[in-house]
Amino acid sequence: MKKIIFIFLLSLITVINLNAQIYEVKREKIPAENTYSKGSIEKINMDFTISTIKERSGYMNPEFALDPQKDSKKSLLLAGLFSAAIPGAGELYTGNYLQSALFIGIEAASWIINVKYNKKGDDQTAFYQSYADAHWSVIRYATWVERNLDKIVPNQKDIDKIRPIFQSLYKQGNTPADQIYWDKLNEIERIIGGGGGKGQAFSHTLPKYGDQQYFELIGKYPQYSQGWDDSDQNSDGNFYDRVTENFRYYASERGKANDYYNTATTFVSIIVINHIVSAIDAVLMAHFHNKAHVSVSYNGNALPNGKIEMKPNFHLSINF
Repeated sequence: MKKIIFIFLLSLITVINLNAQIYEVKREKIPAENTYSKGSIEKINMDFTISTIKERSGYMNPEFALDPQKDSKKSLLLAGLFSAAIPGAGELYTGNYLQSALFIGIEAASWIINVKYNKKGDDQTAFYQSYADAHWSVIRYATWVERNLDKIVPNQKDIDKIRPIFQSLYKQGNTPADQIYWDKLNEIERIIGGGGGKGQAFSHTLPKYGDQQYFELIGKYPQYSQGWDDSDQNSDGNFYDRVTENFRYYASERGKANDYYNTATTFVSIIVINHIVSAIDAVLMAHFHNKAHVSVSYNGNALPNGKIEMKPNFHLSINF
């Protein structure tokens, strides 16, 4: 709006200067009692004579149109690319500052929440993994399986296959994970899982220590419940119905980490959507900007007292 007013005034001044001969400037006499203080602006009247108007009537009737959009077309491609890269940038380019602030705010807030919940997920993961290292042992799990083998697998043929493997399962090492041959343990699990009976609940083979699946399975499937340090190593093999409190606690803590990561992922989706919506919006705003035309004009009419009445006009048109 300021730009329109400025152009209008500049055009008006130019016309007046070029046609100075059609009017005369008369300074109004100021009564002594109403003299202005130093630095004030005195009143100036611009009087147009009837005779001059008749002689120069052709100058007083035209409409002077200002189209601020004529030289300020916005590229739809650039607007879309700007907002696709940085939401709100395309709106800023097209002069839609409120929408720009909205998209930038959503982007900033989404990244802050994403980083925050990823950090919470990482911290929670470190916690539950440390808890597992302190309370779950693969040696305890393997020992319980060996002790309850005949209660888990009713097929004697499968039991006879497994017992020799147990004899070569263990080795020297500094940690429980280093004191076992993982491939042999997985072979035992596969035989038990296919042997029928209670062993049918052995649906998985334990991934190597440190894998994400390792930390997931020991707190997800009851077959691994007897590896926790509050398990009953002398049970009757009913591991499926006797998951321990540590098993349940660990599962809930691991669930919290997953919830944090899910929240972070949700805001990644919001970020992607924000880029797409902002890009589409920026293209539409550029299109609207290019199709919307504003014009300011005036008409000059001669008054009986010999002066000119100036009537400004404002016009907005939008082409679709």
